[in-house]
Amino acid sequence: MHASLRLNNASRLPDKLKAVANSAANGSLDDLEKLIHLIPDSPEFQLRLFIPAFYANLSLGELQTPHDADLPDRLARAILALDGLSTLQEHLVSKASLDVWSTAWSWIHFFAECEQHQPGITATCRIPMYTLFLTTMLVLRKDKDTAAKIDATPRVRVFFTRGWAAAVEGGQMPAGLVDDLSRFLIQEFSLADPQRLEEVIEGAGGTVNHLASLMVQHIQYFVPHKDHTMTNTDGFGLLGIFKILEAVGVMESPVSDALVSCGIVKTVTTVICALCTGPATVITPQLIPLNIGVLVASVTKFPEFHWVKEALDSGLLRALVLAASRNMPLLAIPLHYILREVLPPSLAYHSVLSSLPAAFDEVMALSNAQQFITSPFFNEWAQFVRLCGERLAVMDLYDSGLLVARRACDNLECPEIRTDDALSRCASCQNAFYCSKPCQVADWTAGHRKLCASPRNNHHKESAHLSGANRGFLRALLDHDYEAARADILGAQLRFLRAHPGHPCFVKFDYAAGRVKWQVGSVTDTRVEFGARTARSGGRVELHVMVVSEGGARQRGTAFPMRSDSAAVHDRLVALAAGGEAITPAMVEELMDLEVVRTH
Repeated sequence: MHASLRLNNASRLPDKLKAVANSAANGSLDDLEKLIHLIPDSPEFQLRLFIPAFYANLSLGELQTPHDADLPDRLARAILALDGLSTLQEHLVSKASLDVWSTAWSWIHFFAECEQHQPGITATCRIPMYTLFLTTMLVLRKDKDTAAKIDATPRVRVFFTRGWAAAVEGGQMPAGLVDDLSRFLIQEFSLADPQRLEEVIEGAGGTVNHLASLMVQHIQYFVPHKDHTMTNTDGFGLLGIFKILEAVGVMESPVSDALVSCGIVKTVTTVICALCTGPATVITPQLIPLNIGVLVASVTKFPEFHWVKEALDSGLLRALVLAASRNMPLLAIPLHYILREVLPPSLAYHSVLSSLPAAFDEVMALSNAQQFITSPFFNEWAQFVRLCGERLAVMDLYDSGLLVARRACDNLECPEIRTDDALSRCASCQNAFYCSKPCQVADWTAGHRKLCASPRNNHHKESAHLSGANRGFLRALLDHDYEAARADILGAQLRFLRAHPGHPCFVKFDYAAGRVKWQVGSVTDTRVEFGARTARSGGRVELHVMVVSEGGARQRGTAFPMRSDSAAVHDRLVALAAGGEAITPAMVEELMDLEVVRTH
């Protein structure tokens, strides 16, 4: 034991204080608390002499089993002892830190064992014990030799993380602890080492979800809502977490999906709003780009832009406009990316569109401010707003029941087109509809048996996350956009059939970049069954394929055959393509004038 920790040092205290210190060292809780209360008003030379009394309460003989009858009393003294030693760390002789660390480490192991055997007794002191251990560990690391010893201690990160979790859960993070914890997270803490990551996960609760939840709760501790007024302490408390996320690319690590499911999207959106509206802190210029970076990586997670909807509901548009108005060069790439690559493709989904009206209401005044209008992002914002307006108009029609209220019987020999509720659905693939049982039996024999088992046809099984509203809206959007471009599409089909006589064609509608792009192409081997069914329809079925983004690089291609109650358009297309005269607008007008009932 280092000389400064020996109890006989208390003999140098005044008699009254000496009696309190000796009594505290011998196990008096009252006198131990008295020493803590005396600390603020005592001179420095006396504070050094208080330290042995606190240390003695961590060294009261050998630690016994977790079933000791005096366990609650021992735990209470340990908590007070750790509190006193952490408070007096500036007065601790450097060489004594190693002894304090060794004793504190033994105590925390003992406490962990007690938790397993007597959880009811230890429950009330779990948060203060682990929080104080965290505080003690962080202050002792200020001594270089002790820091090296701590870092070399096996499984130390398990208990560090338990302390971190306890501090967040208990809301016990004074400014000094925030500073020490943040510096450690920024400078020393790493999730890149698999073994260390396992220890951190164990300390957080045993799963990556526990660790992700801890990180999200840590951020929420400092920024509980988007109107929170940021302080320098808040900023520094956040910086540690975001430096970890940045350093290890955690949004691409095993923890990334867990972070998203635990609410990182909503959390960082909230933080961006708070950072951009509150008073500037010294760390604000670092934090805004870090938060935007995590937001970009997380909102594009599969599936179906669910996280874009969550971000919109949490104030994403407000966050974007506020961040863009700051005109920070570091934000140029991620903000352009969100406005070009993330938001436009998401507007094919009903769930995303349904969040837009409230989101625009929140940001209307901000987006009209001169500072934003003159920013480099305003033109892209204006394009995004126009596309939103177009899609919202389609959504209103869809919600009112005016779009795609009809379906065709999938028996290709049947011309029936009826309302949805007048048809029955294939129970297996849920992707074929029939007006009667005989029609279903006929179609099964004619080819649905093979198509029904195809993963390409069972897109609802591949992506069970796709809601009925989203699936129905995709079909309605396709129907709407086909009608808007029908004249041009008929002209392109006419030119294709002229150049490729006898070859079946399909129309691809690509929404993966936002605004629809369509093209006419030849039916490939991958869609040969669809092509064969189209041919068997006698010209009443036209193959249309819709491509949408699902977030990130993932795309979904879904066949939406367009059905007609007659083959009049198909037959006239073939006849005009076979003729020798030049293709003219009049031919397209003729095709447009043919009266047929169509539906996807």
